[in-house]
Amino acid sequence: MEGDEEVKLFRRLAEIEIEGGLNTRGLILEEHSAAFRWLLASLFAANGGAAVAVLNSNDVLPHGKQISLAFFLAGVLLSLLTAYFSQRAGRAMLPPMNALIGYWIGVSHSGSFDKAKLDQYEADLVGVAGKARVTQVSGWIAAACFLIGSIVVGLYIRDAPQTTTKIFVSYPTPNLTSQKQEQYKPHK
Repeated sequence: MEGDEEVKLFRRLAEIEIEGGLNTRGLILEEHSAAFRWLLASLFAANGGAAVAVLNSNDVLPHGKQISLAFFLAGVLLSLLTAYFSQRAGRAMLPPMNALIGYWIGVSHSGSFDKAKLDQYEADLVGVAGKARVTQVSGWIAAACFLIGSIVVGLYIRDAPQTTTKIFVSYPTPNLTSQKQEQYKPHK
């Protein structure tokens, strides 16, 4: 009797884990996809736009253009590498996630729970997730490239032409009669 209850409990637990795993997988993929598209577009557009702006600017000294362009183009390249690494990380996450869901499907059919197998499947999933750090690192470096390139542009901007404005102020002289003019003559 006790064995039957344990089997039922494991089967119900497995059903809950399967449902939760599928829902979590869907949410993770959806959120990751939306956030990633926004981030990638921002990194790519910021670095690419800055590179085009610097190329078309006459206000940045030539040496500053070269240095800032190197950073902006590195940022463009790193944003593309971020996309590549992210795609690889996403594909790498699917097999261990599917294996974990498969484990729970097996438990739901057999009612047999193996803690050691569960720990191994979860460790595999965590191990693959740790390899996705390169995506984060390349994204942060791409953002840093934009920041450094912008600072370089600011340091190498040509001086604005110096202009001097002279202001002439004239006061009208009063139209005084000769008698009043005498009053204003300086005293000796």
